[in-house]
Amino acid sequence: MDIYTLLDNLMKGATVDERTVSVLDQIRRLHRNPVAHDVFLDIDEAVDLFDIAKSAITAMVRDPKVKFFS
Repeated sequence: MDIYTLLDNLMKGATVDERTVSVLDQIRRLHRNPVAHDVFLDIDEAVDLFDIAKSAITAMVRDPKVKFFS
């Protein structure tokens, strides 16, 4: 499943915490596309992206409405 489909499914659910969707959308908007197109990150950018990814994982794990398995 790609990130667009994931976000679309989460937004349609309307029960998922907005913060969860927001942090995932931030990764999509600001980091995903450049990383997918041969853009190299410097160490500070890589650490920032890693920290945002940790926030996204934490938000999904803490949100009881996010289901990882059907």
